[in-house]
Amino acid sequence: MSDTNFVLSIIIVSWNVKVLLKACLQSIYDTAPSGLSY
Repeated sequence: MSDTNFVLSIIIVSWNVKVLLKACLQSIYDTAPSGLSY
C-alpha cells in the first residue's frame, strides 16, 4: 500500500510541475509582443 501511495505522489508531483511549466510558458507568450504571438 505504501508503494502505491509513493508512486501516486510521484505522479501527482510530476503532473503539477508540468502544469506549472505550461502556465509559465503561457505567461511568457502572453507578455511577448503581439507581433511574435501570432
